[in-house]
Amino acid sequence: MRIPVIAVLLLACSTAIAPASAQTLCDGKKVSAVMIQRSERTIMDKARAPGWSRALLQPLLLGATTRNGAIRPFLQLVEGGDCSERRRSESERVLRLQPYIADATVRTVDEPDGRVRVEVETVDDLRPILGLGLRGTKVSNAELGNNNVAGTGHLVAISWRDGRVFRDGYGLRYTDFHFLGRPARANLVVQRQPLGTFLLASLARPFFTDLQHSAAFAGFVRDDGYVGFVRPEGDALSLSAVRERADVGGAFRLGLGGSTRVLLGALASFERRRAAAKPVIITDSGFVQTTDLTLVDRYKTTDATQVGLVTGVRAISFVKAKGFDALEGIQDVGRGIQLATTVGTSVRGSQREPFLTGDMYVGAGTAKAFVGLRTQVESRRRDGQLRNMVGSGRLALYLRPSPRVTQLLSVEYAGALRQDVPFQLTIDDPLSGARGYAGSRLAGGRLVVARAEHRIVLPGISNYLGWGVAAFGDAAHMWAGDVPFGASGTRASAGIGILAAVPRQSRSLARVDFAYPLMADKNAKDLVIRFTFGLTGRSFWRESGQIARARLGTSASDIFTWP
Repeated sequence: MRIPVIAVLLLACSTAIAPASAQTLCDGKKVSAVMIQRSERTIMDKARAPGWSRALLQPLLLGATTRNGAIRPFLQLVEGGDCSERRRSESERVLRLQPYIADATVRTVDEPDGRVRVEVETVDDLRPILGLGLRGTKVSNAELGNNNVAGTGHLVAISWRDGRVFRDGYGLRYTDFHFLGRPARANLVVQRQPLGTFLLASLARPFFTDLQHSAAFAGFVRDDGYVGFVRPEGDALSLSAVRERADVGGAFRLGLGGSTRVLLGALASFERRRAAAKPVIITDSGFVQTTDLTLVDRYKTTDATQVGLVTGVRAISFVKAKGFDALEGIQDVGRGIQLATTVGTSVRGSQREPFLTGDMYVGAGTAKAFVGLRTQVESRRRDGQLRNMVGSGRLALYLRPSPRVTQLLSVEYAGALRQDVPFQLTIDDPLSGARGYAGSRLAGGRLVVARAEHRIVLPGISNYLGWGVAAFGDAAHMWAGDVPFGASGTRASAGIGILAAVPRQSRSLARVDFAYPLMADKNAKDLVIRFTFGLTGRSFWRESGQIARARLGTSASDIFTWP
């Protein structure tokens, strides 16, 4: 595959940061009005939809169409303002960044007086949030909510989890995607877990587009629970751990011309981490004490105030691609480079520790062949030694040889060294591990997973349902590293998946994977059936929680949006 990848890079890099095209019909004219046409409700057509599908799909498609108040804050064209092709295309793209919008079209129409009228049309994405877990034949957890309540652009979801011998868990998630009528997001997550609690509150004005001048973030998180450590033999150990963190920061775009944008700002945070001195074993009948001394007094309480300088470089253009991560939905993929770094100092009592974080994305290609890379790294220096070194990322190649076929090759990697916080990677992690190894006890400090997939889109049901099939294979290698109970090993699996999207243009994807392990693992099943659902077509990569919890540095990633 070396020749196609190199060819794609050379071709796309020559045009990724190409200057804007010649003056378009709209450039330089004033906007007379902005007309928003609300998406029509998707109603099942009895003449087109088979009878068996109507009872299943109709509840997923119903709902009030998105209101103007959830659309207008993201438009880069305003009445009385200047019009340009760039503002028109950015309005479409920023609208598609919102999880309740599947697609958006922004057109300009000439008026007799020389001005232009802006017409906006949107297609709503899937609304319901449904989750269900089973333990045997008994329901173990459930979630119910809506991604766009009454078309207002607000997410509300409630959840429940059976605590068995412990207390039952309850949770609430709320997001306002256009806080106070601005392109800002307010998040609130409150969870009473069977063991511990979780609280997150944040307010962000992300850097959605090069047209805006500033971005900011403020947030607080408290995670009080247990971190699990898989052992080669015996039950997993669990260590009580508490994390509290508060962040605030922002960045401003410097007044530089050309296609490259430079941002400069600052971030500050306070973080406290506490871990229990001794681990326990959590069983269906309660806590069980252990004689294993591996984790005893391994992690210390840490309090740190961190202050850092944020720099960002963004030289990105976007191309609309179809069927990359989503089944048939539109995805805006970035061509060019985006880099965010934080350089600063962490203060622990009288001790000062310089730290560095970096987040980089590089992409090149077209709607038919595309290669992208995103990586996040961080480290700090203490007593002349680098510590808390964390890195993760994804390299992926997408090929679309025909409108109904997508081929995907990717490599995902994650790891950490010299950690001062509880940390372990497992091969069976649902997001970052190898499919087909549920129940495996292979764990370590560094993991690389290569994935290959050949996906075929099958004829769906009008605009209501899209579906397809995929053949896939995973190959993974785990390094023991310096984490507790770390071991090295290689695993590989293969399988088939059934994919579905409702409505057909949705960038949300539901899939059922049947994965079979190709290498022996005495703790893994012969066949693993896994159901997943997610907003796959909205970002190039999402880091797993296992590696995210290991991070200590103040990251600039929260004030940027990433392709």
